[in-house]
Amino acid sequence: RERWLAAVAVLVTLLAAGAAPREVALRDASKGGLGLAETLDLPPGAELRVRLMAGTVAARVARHAPGGTSLAFRLDDAAAPVIAAFLAQLRPAAA
Repeated sequence: RERWLAAVAVLVTLLAAGAAPREVALRDASKGGLGLAETLDLPPGAELRVRLMAGTVAARVARHAPGGTSLAFRLDDAAAPVIAAFLAQLRPAAA
């Protein structure tokens, strides 16, 4: 089972073809994707790039729900370390 991390007050930048870069707030994040705190005006399956704190990765719109959009990362050898570094930045420091 995939572990989701709360990502309150974290912004990422969405880079979609033909559109200006757009900053959006996250709800949560996992190694498989992101939960955005707003609904995007892109259909499920739409491809985009997401600029995270650790780098940029490819993603697609997975689904829309009330108050948000879920993105699924395109997982490959180049994306894995970027996603891992991003998730490490979200984890609270050990007490």
